[in-house]
Amino acid sequence: MDRDVLSDVLSSAGLCAGVTTLAECAPPWAVEVPAAAEVAAALLPGADHAMAFHAVVRGACCLTPAGGAPVPLAAGALAILPRGTPHLLSSEPGLRGEADHRGGEPPPRRLRRGGAAGGATPALVLSGLLGCEARPFDPGLAALPPVLTATAAEGGERLAALLALAGQALDGAGPEAVAGVARLAPLLLPDLVRRHLPGLPPGQAGLLAGLRDEATGRALARLHAMPAEAWTLQRLAREAGLSRSALAERFARVVGEPPMHYLARWRMQLAVRRIAEGASVLAAAAGVGYRSEAAFSRAFRRTVGAPPAAFAAARRQAAGSPARGRRGGQPAEVERHGDAPAQDHAQGQQEEDGAGLGEGDELLDPGAQGEAHHHQADQDPHEGR
Repeated sequence: MDRDVLSDVLSSAGLCAGVTTLAECAPPWAVEVPAAAEVAAALLPGADHAMAFHAVVRGACCLTPAGGAPVPLAAGALAILPRGTPHLLSSEPGLRGEADHRGGEPPPRRLRRGGAAGGATPALVLSGLLGCEARPFDPGLAALPPVLTATAAEGGERLAALLALAGQALDGAGPEAVAGVARLAPLLLPDLVRRHLPGLPPGQAGLLAGLRDEATGRALARLHAMPAEAWTLQRLAREAGLSRSALAERFARVVGEPPMHYLARWRMQLAVRRIAEGASVLAAAAGVGYRSEAAFSRAFRRTVGAPPAAFAAARRQAAGSPARGRRGGQPAEVERHGDAPAQDHAQGQQEEDGAGLGEGDELLDPGAQGEAHHHQADQDPHEGR
């Protein structure tokens, strides 16, 4: 595959991380961890979706998601809960936990539990939150299992670096180590998600299922490699190695929507990121292949439900960041990824290819029915603008 679609999507979703807790717990111990959404607002402002993560630096523990089976975590393990599920961290399965009620203490908090079993090795665990945007493009993390894990051997150099920094933070090294963990944690999420793709339930539709399928994976890679290109279903099918009808059926069944609808939403996501970072609406429109700001604004509103500038301003306000610059207003222990604009693809190439981008066209209406919908589904949403 010539494009890492998963990293592309997660980067564009503004993936960010913050450290919440530095825990030293001697058996027996148990701590209830609430749903990530309940505690994310203060640490990850503006995130639409939040996920807890835990790095076990020393000792061992057990993670039990609500309604799920216990997951043992040895030293060197990383666990991410992509659905944001509430869970229990404990020294062994079956213990009842208590919540950490020190809500007024700024993160990262120091937490100590247990200690009745003399001589037992305490577990050193660094915990935090990952956050991302889910509008206008949902990365589909809810389709993943409740818990994703990687051992020290599976995580490679990146996980080793995160564990080293986590150990320094637990030893009191200061904010630099905590900030380093926040920088590395988002980079490990694509690795863990990719490792779990083969285990997704058969018949499940969505982006992750599309990446697992060879033909739709090729089509997705081409769309992500050249999002501003004047795509047609015929051309995309040729590059995916299928007939037009076969790709249309397979893409809709596996990904859950027609290829051109997917492309339209992805273009809007790229545009949102550019506008939120301070680009003009016209520049954002050109970056995803539109020549007309008016046509782009209509398409954006139709897809997202709000004008582009208003949507981006609301997102900036929620994140507490200024119109320009990186990580404005973010605490030192929070790191945001994907702030750099996605790769621009030359608009001049479209013009050489004769892609007509006149002002009259809009994005496809997902609710359209009948013959008109069948006809439009074959076409790039940019054609005729």
